[in-house]
Amino acid sequence: MSFKNVLFVIGGVVAASPAAAQNAVCLSQQSGQIDAAATQALTDMASRRDPQLAQAMAGTWYSETSSPDTGQISRLYVSYGADGQMQYQNQVCDQSGACSQYQGSGLWAAIPMGNGSFSGIQMISDQGRNQECTGFTGRFLDQQTIQSGAGGISRRVN
Repeated sequence: MSFKNVLFVIGGVVAASPAAAQNAVCLSQQSGQIDAAATQALTDMASRRDPQLAQAMAGTWYSETSSPDTGQISRLYVSYGADGQMQYQNQVCDQSGACSQYQGSGLWAAIPMGNGSFSGIQMISDQGRNQECTGFTGRFLDQQTIQSGAGGISRRVN
């Protein structure tokens, strides 16, 4: 598995402003057409966003993941704005030390699920994706640490 396709190991936590999300559309990566269900999910989630969760997520988060199968290591920085904007930078290095850089931006929206857990959706555009929307879950272990629904750990760096 290539980390190029798993950029949001942390679960890509997001919180888009209702206005930004209402003007955004999610696109099917296969057909390039509007993904109506994902677009509706983004709009719905943004309209229910929680300002406290958005503020808790605001900042830059770092995660590092290695793949024993490929020998690759991913160093991911994701910056979330309380306004629902987000961007990321990811460095993926192989066993020889050769590294590739990836970056992208988009929107995010999330709602609290209780006990520090949350659920959300993100819309990402980067070198390989155009307005791709994906769902995610996660939970705060403390104010500086998030565990994604997949088990990855991200730590606040600012």
